[in-house]
Amino acid sequence: MSRRSALRAAVASAALLGAVMVPAATASAIAVGEPVTQRGGGGQGPVLPVGTCVVSKEVKLGGGTVAVMLNTDVGPFASFKDGIDHIQLTGWLDRQHSKLPESAGFQGEILNADSAQPKLLVNLEGGGHKPGIIDFPKLPASCR
Repeated sequence: MSRRSALRAAVASAALLGAVMVPAATASAIAVGEPVTQRGGGGQGPVLPVGTCVVSKEVKLGGGTVAVMLNTDVGPFASFKDGIDHIQLTGWLDRQHSKLPESAGFQGEILNADSAQPKLLVNLEGGGHKPGIIDFPKLPASCR
């Protein structure tokens, strides 16, 4: 079974167990560092602490995977979702949890998380392929 197939099977299993299905507009429903399947009271989940100034963007990575990137006055946040079903594939990365574990099946890491210009390193293929590096959206000057 390929890594992508194994990842899709794991996501489907998580969805059946009650994983949170989150479009980008409601990405704040999953807490930093928590697995997607953990939910708060009433199924709403804990709130992502994103600060008072937030800019976001989604980047299609290929293979049906999308990076959801938030830059805030309290730091960068990133997660990955299935671009077709919009199922959250990972918990949120932040300054304290800047790298996906190996069990995620692909590489994802926030670089320069404490700077004004953080970047997201992504490698969905492994096997010696060069990772991609994506700039987070810039905060307006009024937010810094």
